[in-house]
Amino acid sequence: MKRNNLVLRIIEKKNRIKQVQKQLSNKLTGAADKYDKISIGGKGWNQKARLAYWNKNLDFWWTARDEKDRYWNSFGIGEPRWNTKYSHSITVEINLPKGMNNRLSGVAAVDDRDKIYLMHRGNIGGGRKGIGKSLFIDNFTGEWEEVWEKKKMSTVALVASLDSQRFLKQLSTFVHEVARIKDERIEKLKPKVIKPDIFREEFHGKKEFRVPNDVEVKCDHDLIIGSLEKKLKSHGLRVGNRLRMDLYVLNKDDKIVTLYEAKTDDSLNSCCQAIGQLLYYSRRLRLKSRLVAVLPDTLNKETRRVFQDLGIDLLTYNWVKNEPHFESPIL
Repeated sequence: MKRNNLVLRIIEKKNRIKQVQKQLSNKLTGAADKYDKISIGGKGWNQKARLAYWNKNLDFWWTARDEKDRYWNSFGIGEPRWNTKYSHSITVEINLPKGMNNRLSGVAAVDDRDKIYLMHRGNIGGGRKGIGKSLFIDNFTGEWEEVWEKKKMSTVALVASLDSQRFLKQLSTFVHEVARIKDERIEKLKPKVIKPDIFREEFHGKKEFRVPNDVEVKCDHDLIIGSLEKKLKSHGLRVGNRLRMDLYVLNKDDKIVTLYEAKTDDSLNSCCQAIGQLLYYSRRLRLKSRLVAVLPDTLNKETRRVFQDLGIDLLTYNWVKNEPHFESPIL
């Protein structure tokens, strides 16, 4: 297979990875509202007096360590209990290898414009039964991307664009998404009609395609979903997102009454994908629910009419101070 210069490529050189780690560290330490020492640990291990940094607005903490074969980056939720013996649980690790090591969770990749992206292989732990890569694949609702790795393509989860002005929000959204996936309450928001094998083929199927130049925009996908989820919950709705569906609303009988599909741009390709996914899921799962496409407010009138003719509602948004602002009514 010939490598196309438009695909994302995993960074292999140690010096370049070192630069990425430094850039990551500078962004995180520079945005900290507080830093001090904490203890962290998991099943059978504990590390005391680790220097951690916490961002109040984004509600996550980070601690790092330079090890022999990797840069160890661990993230958690909430304000730490500073200078205590309390052991903090790690929500997710995004460890960057010093070279090539596909056993580590973290991935640093570069595109043809020399833009850097943080990515994740889906290997999440935590010491609890049932928490692992399969759980992540079944429940992660963010974007997946193909990356060039050792003369082959691998599929990894898109975390954040290191060069984006919304990098910290993207990263925080990913950390909170992993926390949601690990939360045992996720099963309480699982629709009765869903079977994992209905969606697994979409991820596991062989794919080979060119990565578009707007891959940086895709990093905003979870920000949009997360903001919409909070607004729906504020109206007292039972909201979930699982497998390949971005977001849905459940009634008291655990049946999907509204299904959302979000896209980060208004291109013809994105619009067609939104239409196809909504119609496919509703047909495959035999849903009689409201279908809603979540798209930028830059859609033209002709495209809006297409959605209307198909019976798909539109929920549009624009960006205000790096936050998605929904123009049309939420409900």
